[in-house]
Formats: sequence, structure tokens, C-alpha cells
Amino acid sequence: GPLAGILSAMKRCKTEYLLCMPCDSPQPPQQLAERLWQCLQDTHKPAAICHDGQRLQPLFGLMSLTLLPQLEAWLAGGQRKVELFFTEVDSAVCDFSDQPACFHNFNTAEDMK
Repeated sequence: GPLAGILSAMKRCKTEYLLCMPCDSPQPPQQLAERLWQCLQDTHKPAAICHDGQRLQPLFGLMSLTLLPQLEAWLAGGQRKVELFFTEVDSAVCDFSDQPACFHNFNTAEDMK
């Protein structure tokens, strides 16, 4: 699932932080990385995830690689829920309610219409 993909990316990441967004959302919010980075700086938390004004969008996030051991343990324990993981590690929530359409995902040709 998505968390296994994040774990795989973390293991290959060459920086201290990993920027994540789902591949089925082709129009990411403007200034995504900058705003998530500022949220991390303001809160001193290990991850920052987006909120679209109605719900969390935890696959849009910036996370410290210090979370790698916690994510490995989470997955080894059989957990898979993305939102629950980011809540459990006390992630900062970054308001993107000014760009809610950027979180629409496209999985079929019909979605693109």
C-alpha cells in the first residue's frame, strides 16, 4: 500500500526529508513543498500533511527520515492506515483549503472528464 511505498522511498532518499504526493493527483497544490516546509519549521514536528479544508490529505506530505524506524515498526505490526500513522506520529496539519481542487485524484478516463 501507500505506506510501503513511502517506506521504500525513505530508504532510498538522500536528503533529511521526503516530499510525498500521490501519483493519481496530477495537479498538486502550488507551493506545496514550501508551505509544508514552513509548517514543519513552525511546529517542530516530524511530518507535515495537508488538509484541503474538508479532510486530511495525508499522502501529500513532507516527512523527516527520522520516522523511518516508526514506519517500519508500524508496517511490521500489520498496520496500513495512512491517516492513522500520521496522526500517531503527531504530524503537523498544513491548511491548503485555498486549493481544494488540487487534491482531486484521477483513476479512470471518466475522472479526467
